[in-house]
Amino acid sequence: MKPFNALSLLNVLKRAPTILDWLDRHRWTHVGLMLFCGAIITAGVIAPWYEVAARMSGSWPHHNFFLIQKGQPVGRGDLVAFIMRRDYVERVQPGHLHRDYADVGNRWMKRIVGVPGDHIVIKEDEVYINGQSVGRGFGIDRYGQRIDLAPLPEIIPEGEYYVALPHPRSFDSRYYGLIRKADILGTVTPLI
Repeated sequence: MKPFNALSLLNVLKRAPTILDWLDRHRWTHVGLMLFCGAIITAGVIAPWYEVAARMSGSWPHHNFFLIQKGQPVGRGDLVAFIMRRDYVERVQPGHLHRDYADVGNRWMKRIVGVPGDHIVIKEDEVYINGQSVGRGFGIDRYGQRIDLAPLPEIIPEGEYYVALPHPRSFDSRYYGLIRKADILGTVTPLI
């Protein structure tokens, strides 16, 4: 057995590449790893309160990304995100009919135009809330299939909302009915 020689060990260690040398040579890998770790940590911290969503429809012509602030109180005029539920979809896809723009579980963004206590009147395929027109039914969808207005109550009940957008072809409460407060994820702010 050779005796321990501290000097030779020191020489070996001096020649061995260090972590700092590796990081110097792989600077962009280091930057990428730091950004990735930062994004994961940030997402974990803010996910319970915020979510970023991308535009999925042509009815939002001026914005591509949105910030959803979860759990915010909502009211008339608020832009909200909600989940498309099975019973909403079944109102517009009776049995044999499939409309790919109305899939269960998709996130939707619309503006609240009717709140609990508001009066709804439907005259000749036009929907009015408290005497103000909020849209006319277009009768035929983009695939040429007939689409009927949803049966709407005369007064919006507590815990439900009428949602729509000013876009003339907006797929909204005219067709799938009122949405429940429990299905609203939060308020939406357009980003870019």
